[in-house]
Amino acid sequence: MIEISIEKLKHKPVDLQKLKRQLSTGNAMLFTGAGFSKGTLNIKNTEPPLATDLANKICTLIDLEPLNDLRKSSNLFMKYGDKSKLIELLTNEFTINQVSEHHRKISVFPWRRIYTTNYDNALEFSALLCGKKIDALDIDDKPKNYLRKKDLIIHLNGKIDNAIESDLDSKIKLTNASYLSPDSFVTSPWNTVFKRDLETSSAIIFVGYSMYDIELQRILYQTDNLVDKTYFIVKEDSKFIDTVELSDFGYVLPIGVSGFGDILEEIKSSGISTIDLTSINNFEKIIPFTTDTRASDSDIQDFLLYAKYKDEHISNSVSKNYKDNFLIKRESISDTIKLISENKNILLHSDLGNGKSIFLECLSYHLSQEGYDVYKYIGDADNYEFKSGLDEITKI
Repeated sequence: MIEISIEKLKHKPVDLQKLKRQLSTGNAMLFTGAGFSKGTLNIKNTEPPLATDLANKICTLIDLEPLNDLRKSSNLFMKYGDKSKLIELLTNEFTINQVSEHHRKISVFPWRRIYTTNYDNALEFSALLCGKKIDALDIDDKPKNYLRKKDLIIHLNGKIDNAIESDLDSKIKLTNASYLSPDSFVTSPWNTVFKRDLETSSAIIFVGYSMYDIELQRILYQTDNLVDKTYFIVKEDSKFIDTVELSDFGYVLPIGVSGFGDILEEIKSSGISTIDLTSINNFEKIIPFTTDTRASDSDIQDFLLYAKYKDEHISNSVSKNYKDNFLIKRESISDTIKLISENKNILLHSDLGNGKSIFLECLSYHLSQEGYDVYKYIGDADNYEFKSGLDEITKI
């Protein structure tokens, strides 16, 4: 009988080149938890407290013995305490005024969108020190007013910056009542945005987050095709047994927040594309997206009989792992992506009307999700003056 020591087990290796490629698109999604703020200092010159410490600090405000339970202590305080004192405590504990270099590296990196369960302003403050403004939102802010803007961070449990007493009832998630309120993340418009970001981002990066939130676990389980682009950044000395559950959702990378900052700095040093490709004639960059629109019966008929389709139908189908039944998932897509990853040239050929164009459309969205920059020629078929555009693209 073979005995296995769990303590000696290791997580599956991470392809760092693939990760860097996915990050370099600027279309990756960042999600931070309490571990991200390790090493920051608040206006009291101490580190922001974790849940247990915060719970006990709240207990002292109403002369309670330590409970080591944030929700229980918060529930009791909301019934018997002075809300203004709790706001003062939270402001002092979670207003950050000192960060480390790795916090700055992460904050200035281009992200599709940033989500956090933290109350503090560590990311916003870090970015500001580097001359970058990140707008902080909570789930009561309406997505439609902000989605066209870059550099957003959504505080899922509320933010302390400019908080008032009434925010403790729902915006700031401390108690059972606020977690279960109708304004929670699951029922908010941001939930839909979050799911779309999961589907269409080139990578999903969790930093300092332990996946304790059952609601978030459920969302990740229900959204297909995410494991290969999801990464959990955990501390360097993390034990396998403590992080094994994370591997159900993606790759585990024990390099710490500092190590992740170094990876981002390396990507920037090697050169994220700064070329304005929007001005290149005859080429269109492929960017995955999803909509709530389902293909109608007439759409399906036009597709089957005349090969007419809308881009949103292709992107939706690929992003949802073909569960909408609009397209068939072809094994040759995976084979082609593997060949491309090995720097092999691809020649696609078939008889007329056998699906080359649809195959290429699907392939382009898959490659974009993998972190490749993909461009589609949309000019006149007889126009041979597109070489200048190709020259610009090859500079990336």
